[in-house]
Amino acid sequence: RENELADEELKYASEADKKIEMAKRAAAEKKREAGLRTIQKLVHGALANTLHAWVSFVKQAKHEKLVLARFAAKMKHRHVAMCLMTWVEYVGQRDFLRRFMKKLIGGRVFKEKAHAISVWRTFVFNMRELEATTGSANMQELVENLNSKVLELEAQNSLLIGQLGSAKAAKADLAKKSMQRFIGQWKNKSLSMTMQAWKTYTTGAKEEKVKMVRFIKRMTQGWVVKCFEAWRDDIKGEKRNLFVIRKVAARMQNGLLTRVFNNWQMFVDEEKRNRVTLARFG
Repeated sequence: RENELADEELKYASEADKKIEMAKRAAAEKKREAGLRTIQKLVHGALANTLHAWVSFVKQAKHEKLVLARFAAKMKHRHVAMCLMTWVEYVGQRDFLRRFMKKLIGGRVFKEKAHAISVWRTFVFNMRELEATTGSANMQELVENLNSKVLELEAQNSLLIGQLGSAKAAKADLAKKSMQRFIGQWKNKSLSMTMQAWKTYTTGAKEEKVKMVRFIKRMTQGWVVKCFEAWRDDIKGEKRNLFVIRKVAARMQNGLLTRVFNNWQMFVDEEKRNRVTLARFG
């Protein structure tokens, strides 16, 4: 009977220990599950923070890229507008110079032509008077009539010489020479005036043409130089603006990369802490 009681006591003691052990195991399992849930929450929180940081980075990068594109487009349009205004100003001044040169050359040529025409009219008027006096229809007939008159005068002088004697013959010869000299001087003067007027007109036209060509060439080269300088300044400004844009973009990108790196570092530190916590619970 005592042995049976001892066996029952041992049996109850072992069952109590077994229950206590099972209770301890259940508590440990609950504690481990709680620790795992805590670690999962921490990991999910870190991943969520990283994902949110990446989404914010992408949105900000897109926004800054759009802002930089708009800024670059505005700068480009501004330079294009400046070039267009310079071209419009150049075209306006070129048209003004063309009209000015046409008026200047036209007035000069008109005056020279008017002078030449006036000299020619005087010559024609004198020739017509002479033709009317001599009854000639053209220059050849006029010359023939003048030659015939000269022959007539020579014949008359010969008769006068025979009639009047040596003294009167000398006077007649002198009158003949004076008449011939007058006719020659008149013809030469008219032709000389016409040729001189034409020569003056031609020389002046050539000089004016050379001057106008030089003037237009200088003006054209001056505007070419100005356009080249404007183009060079535009290129320098565009390069300078591009450098500024790149510098600003690099700074903004470096700032974003710094924030991403800091978030990654925080995520790594939190991951290490979670591992330590998990090791402690394990």
